[in-house]
Amino acid sequence: MSFNPVNLAKRSPHKKKELRFFKNASNEEIFTRIYELNKWGVAATRSGKGSNLDRIVELRRQLPLSLHRVIP
Repeated sequence: MSFNPVNLAKRSPHKKKELRFFKNASNEEIFTRIYELNKWGVAATRSGKGSNLDRIVELRRQLPLSLHRVIP
């Protein structure tokens, strides 16, 4: 099952207004709507599953090392 808000709107007849919004809105407007309404449905973060702290542990560990190489 997909958790993509646009795909969910397509499957729900009562969500036609929302689907029209997604089709006509800018990327910024779409992202803002998804974020503000927590459309991804993830309690820990409004930015989606990939943004949970447990998913970014390695990134948080590696980022300072990578930045140190780029910005001495």
